[in-house]
Amino acid sequence: MPRSLIQRMRHDRYVLLLTYADYRRALGGLERYMREETQLLDKGGFSAVCLFPFTTRRSRWLDRHLSGYWGVTVDGAVAGFYDEIALENLIVAWGRAGKRPVEIQLHNLRNLNLDRVRRFLCQMPLPVRLFLHDYATVCPKSSLLRNGEQFCGREPPSAAKCTGCVSWTPDHHRRIRAVLESVRERLQVVAPSRAARHVWLGTFPDFEDRVEIIPHLQTAGSRPNVYSPRPPAAAIRLAFLGAAGRHKGWEVFRRLAARAAAEKWPYDFLHLGWVRDPVPGIRNIPVSVVQDGPDAMIRALRLADIDIVFLWSLCPETYSYVLQECLLTNAMLVTNPDSGNIADTVMDRKAGRVFAGPAELEKYLGDVPLVRRDVDSYRSRPATLPDRLVPNDAILAALDGTADFVLPAGTGRARPNRLAGFLYGLKELKSRAGQP
Repeated sequence: MPRSLIQRMRHDRYVLLLTYADYRRALGGLERYMREETQLLDKGGFSAVCLFPFTTRRSRWLDRHLSGYWGVTVDGAVAGFYDEIALENLIVAWGRAGKRPVEIQLHNLRNLNLDRVRRFLCQMPLPVRLFLHDYATVCPKSSLLRNGEQFCGREPPSAAKCTGCVSWTPDHHRRIRAVLESVRERLQVVAPSRAARHVWLGTFPDFEDRVEIIPHLQTAGSRPNVYSPRPPAAAIRLAFLGAAGRHKGWEVFRRLAARAAAEKWPYDFLHLGWVRDPVPGIRNIPVSVVQDGPDAMIRALRLADIDIVFLWSLCPETYSYVLQECLLTNAMLVTNPDSGNIADTVMDRKAGRVFAGPAELEKYLGDVPLVRRDVDSYRSRPATLPDRLVPNDAILAALDGTADFVLPAGTGRARPNRLAGFLYGLKELKSRAGQP
């Protein structure tokens, strides 16, 4: 193994993180969490080794070939693509250089060969933590929306429940359970919220004693609540945040905007985020974490002085970053009972209202005097507000950096696959050039 690959690892202890793609190249909640966690690990004296699959989505033949390799990043830098034997040899070579793994983290198993994952876990006698960023361990449709339409419930997958759904994959549940059973005695499941734990245990009730709740973020600092009621004739500002996805309630929001315009209700409908095609009656305020930094949405919410935030996820959110950002402001929140962590938080924190469905919300918005009273009540209630969000460092507490584990013996050199590395480099160049 090249000496540079050993030197690239900044610390003598490291964590292995498995996920569905290179976390450095995407901007979703999972990728945000992994970037923040790797920074926490670094500060705590641990390196981060991420393992991920590489799929082209263009050639089935090529994807079958590439499925035999793990992409590897070490402390944020690509180290190459390795087959099972070469990866084992890589870990052994690190061990000879005094680098010790302390834990394996399963963040998302989508796109990964589950039989290969199980074999890898059996070869590595380390503590294992499964993170419930979504419900991909329950169903390939990780949002649990039946045919992309509505929440299918927390009951476990079965032919009786799932026949007729395009995502019904009988073999998926069997393979996932085989992975979990193979490490049951050294497995800890991390749920970021009570809702995530509740839904997941509907399918895996026998793992109840293995689940702990560790939220992704915590608040820091404080700032005064400077809200002052608007003039009686002023429009009420109601906002949709983030990507305009159907599963986030965008179609419901559009219909509400159209109804409000038709009835001449005094609302200013806003969309804080990026949109391809502007919608009449909805004012867009561009917000980009890429261009404006990770706190872009928080700053936009405060600057726009939003009265009501529409958080209408159709699926049970495991943990909503947007929700946490809203809680730094004094905006009132509206949601539905199926939104998981959002609905739980709104009720627990008395931060807004939970409506049974769109019709009930529409009726409520039509009662403008009531809405104005509620807005004034919710927005003026806290004397102080949290100032910012920071990663929750509780995740480091369970890491045992002193334990020693017997690792595989290794059978040869740790050579990366040049073809896979070349194709990935080509994909990176196309991505930077804006090509698919």
